[in-house]
Amino acid sequence: WFFVIQELIEAMKEVEHQKEYELYLREKFNSADISGTGFLNLNEFSLLLKQINIFLEEEDTVQVFNDVDADNTTLINEGEFLKFYHRVLSRPMLFDVFESISKKYKGLAITSWELHKFLTEVQKNESITIEECDNIIKDYEIKDTEKMEIKHLYLSWKGFQRFCMSSSLFHVRKSEMDQIVYQDMTRPLCDYFINTSHNTYLIGNQITSDSSIDGYIRALTGGCRCVELDCWDGPDGDPIIYHGWTLTSKLLVKDVLMDAIKPYSFLKSPYPVILSIENHCSPEQQDRMAEHMINIL
Repeated sequence: WFFVIQELIEAMKEVEHQKEYELYLREKFNSADISGTGFLNLNEFSLLLKQINIFLEEEDTVQVFNDVDADNTTLINEGEFLKFYHRVLSRPMLFDVFESISKKYKGLAITSWELHKFLTEVQKNESITIEECDNIIKDYEIKDTEKMEIKHLYLSWKGFQRFCMSSSLFHVRKSEMDQIVYQDMTRPLCDYFINTSHNTYLIGNQITSDSSIDGYIRALTGGCRCVELDCWDGPDGDPIIYHGWTLTSKLLVKDVLMDAIKPYSFLKSPYPVILSIENHCSPEQQDRMAEHMINIL
């Protein structure tokens, strides 16, 4: 009975929030209903998906349409569309995360201290304070219309869902996924998103700041698999790295290879490192750069 009451309370609190975005969805539904019949055909449904930023291949759109069309009329009404949208929002993984965070009220609510522990230790947001966690709970819990003193702050399952789907602070991940490579890593390189650094050598602005080998070390130890080398002709026939035609300081290519690329490339990851070379060197210094790469790497 406790769980039934809890669900009833959450449902009552959710009504106001539900009305807000369902009103938005109804507006989108009506705008997609070009024929004005109160129903959407396949083409109108496809248009509606794009309006709410759901982009599918044509065959997938047909499959979804047929799944949503519960009464097999080849038309979708507003109720069917809303049910579909709520199903899209369902993310079972989130409840696993919620349950793992909630220790005091297991699977029911998260306290401010539990939220703080999760954001600092799991999400690695080390600067967030307990007061900010209090404010997060206040922001993402539905408020009663009557003003009343709040003695105990806690984040419910529905409030946690709202936080996850709208806050830039939250990036959903399971801690065990940080430790284990669970993706298929046998695909061609072009099949992957690659953690990439731009102007890796700069530690400040692009006009007057210093260039530093530390920039490469930080990028590589932070998980970057692609770093940038802007290479120009240097003194004594040795190519240099800097932001060309600016006042940024200069690094020797051989020093970057010796002190950063070679020792740090595979400390955090065994996967390939891409050297993105913006080449402005003469043929002679390109040959010298190639020699450094062969001899050092």
